[in-house]
Amino acid sequence: MGLGKGGQFFLLHKTPPGFQDCRVMKRMILLAILVGAVLPAQAGEPLADLIAKVSSIAFPGRGMNEAEQKLAEELATHGTAAADLLIPLLKSESEDVRQLAGYCLLDLPAGALLERHLPSLMEACEKERNWLPNAIADIESDEAVAFLAKEFRKDPQTQAQIDHALIRTCPRSIEPLLKQFEAAGEDEDEFLDSLVHLWTEMGEKAASAVPQLLAIALNEKAPLFRRQNAIRYLGAIGPAAKESFPKLKELVAASPDPFAEVVREAIADSRTAEAADLLLVDAIAVARAGEGARFFGGIAELGVKAAHLGERLAELLDDPDANVRAGACAALGYTGRLDLWPVLARALKDQDWRVAYSACLSLARLKAKGALPSLKVAAESHWYPRVRFTAKYAEHQILGTEVPSDIPDHVAYGAERGLGDLQFGSFDGTDRRLSPMDEASVEKLGVVSSLATVLPWSRREWLGPDQKTFEELHPRLHTAIAEETKKARDGDWGECRLRGMAERGETTLVALSAGEWVGGLFAVTKEGKASLIVDENVYELIDWNGRLIALVGMWHMGMDEGRALEITQTDGVWSAKFLHAMPGCPWSGGVLPDGRLFANCEGGAVAIGKDGRFEYLGGGTGRGQ
Repeated sequence: MGLGKGGQFFLLHKTPPGFQDCRVMKRMILLAILVGAVLPAQAGEPLADLIAKVSSIAFPGRGMNEAEQKLAEELATHGTAAADLLIPLLKSESEDVRQLAGYCLLDLPAGALLERHLPSLMEACEKERNWLPNAIADIESDEAVAFLAKEFRKDPQTQAQIDHALIRTCPRSIEPLLKQFEAAGEDEDEFLDSLVHLWTEMGEKAASAVPQLLAIALNEKAPLFRRQNAIRYLGAIGPAAKESFPKLKELVAASPDPFAEVVREAIADSRTAEAADLLLVDAIAVARAGEGARFFGGIAELGVKAAHLGERLAELLDDPDANVRAGACAALGYTGRLDLWPVLARALKDQDWRVAYSACLSLARLKAKGALPSLKVAAESHWYPRVRFTAKYAEHQILGTEVPSDIPDHVAYGAERGLGDLQFGSFDGTDRRLSPMDEASVEKLGVVSSLATVLPWSRREWLGPDQKTFEELHPRLHTAIAEETKKARDGDWGECRLRGMAERGETTLVALSAGEWVGGLFAVTKEGKASLIVDENVYELIDWNGRLIALVGMWHMGMDEGRALEITQTDGVWSAKFLHAMPGCPWSGGVLPDGRLFANCEGGAVAIGKDGRFEYLGGGTGRGQ
């Protein structure tokens, strides 16, 4: 659309969807021109032409392409005048036009959207959120945040526009959120749980919510579910709610049954020094259960607030459980306890490579110059190349010297940018320079075949008769496992592969891998009843000198972890016990002629003796399927 002679309008583009009457559009454009007459002149295309472009360049899809972003930037220079013309486009019949109009409204400068725009924005947002919650948040009124809180309760999306809008309008959004919380019913689990996310993100900005939440928690007339959730929210708010903890402990003393566990969890989630003690107990329990070291990340997140745990973490570096040692070793570097560097230096010799790797990074975080000789030894002699490179990385970090370009790829994603960009437990990420040994080299080692009978097992075999390979060979096992997977995961496990089978008495063990969908190890009785022993990908089932070993793991989108588990039966119950951490996902395995356990992993091939000592046999270009 442009201006003809005498200031008359003529159409250069089709009327955008939603403008059923061109006269309406002309009146609005005329209004925009009149408003513009009293504002400073804007450079660039006329507003009318920019508005007409919305319908012509709106591109399918959720993101904004370069042309759409440029249009939004140009419209932003027209402020309120652009808002007046964009809002009617929210009623367009085209979803793409509505989405682009919403994005352009969001991109307007502060103050461009006025309270008179709010009714139209709320009406459109109730039907389709898109970018509108944050545009509404730009209107600084009580009605705007009250609407957003109500909308969040109706559909509590997180990591989305709606929760971000409420978080950035804090503390104005606190009172409306509390109002919706007090009105919510016990059956609104999704909303009640999502509030934990909001309070956590708001943190200290939500301090004004603490008195009211504490009052709800202590109110004997309030429903139990509301009191318990109020306690959860106090923990989520974190340090700003610390003064409420003594009252919560008094509540537990008076009524332990309904409140003891929720108060404990709230304090553990509070990101305070008091939380560290509880987090440590939980982290140790999870690690001993074979679930890895990830819960120690909560202690690492506290940083120097957990400094008082230094001695306890140092003691755990001698724990018989390698998962505990790995977690404690990784967490200790975040506490600022430089005085404990000798304990970490000793951990550089640990056979579990994750422990030695974590010791390297913790010493680097502490800038422990006294550990430089020990790091030099580790860089030259540890059995696993990734640890050797990480020791070199730590030396450079401590000395403040430039890290050679090939080293960060061995350490973890982000290592090239420095320690601050490394995630806790980065040993579960892939080494981008190491690869499995190729098949020809494995054959030369004389690896004795494992129990695997590798057959393609299509996803369709779970659900129908069109693929009968496994079903025809083992109908009883097929039926039992199919029933068990329907209970566990609705039968949808992606492309499965049968990795191994073993007969133990009257039980048949069946090992499966399914890539990112995760496979499993099943025990099937002679009566045809299946139970799930290991709920993850099993790549090999190996008889190692009478011990049944399952090699499990995952290699997917930067994740690279593997373990050897010992499968045992006690009083008729099958279980899996953590044995060793592998250098990445174990694609295949078996037994070497000298009796050692063999695993060809993403990070290379290893041999493991009965004494638990590892030998690195090399890498190559091989990879499992």
